[in-house]
Amino acid sequence: MTYSEQRKFERADALNFLAYSCVDEKDGINTQQGIGRTLNISEGGVLLETDRPLDSTQTIFLTIALKDACPVLNQYLESFYKEPPL
Repeated sequence: MTYSEQRKFERADALNFLAYSCVDEKDGINTQQGIGRTLNISEGGVLLETDRPLDSTQTIFLTIALKDACPVLNQYLESFYKEPPL
């Protein structure tokens, strides 16, 4: 069986450092900050690897270390967390 890519936008492998902040939309309080990296990026989204799980009910602000400036506006959809090896 052949796998067919179903994504609207092609993804490019991209390892870039990032910093993130999670903000509660109700009261505007910054509830969590951390670091991570991108694994891949497309016009429609970014796959992140972070230092701890992210809360999908909060707004997440990213600062990604890219070569050039790149405005980003996206909606958080899903998060995966993988426990670091011991």
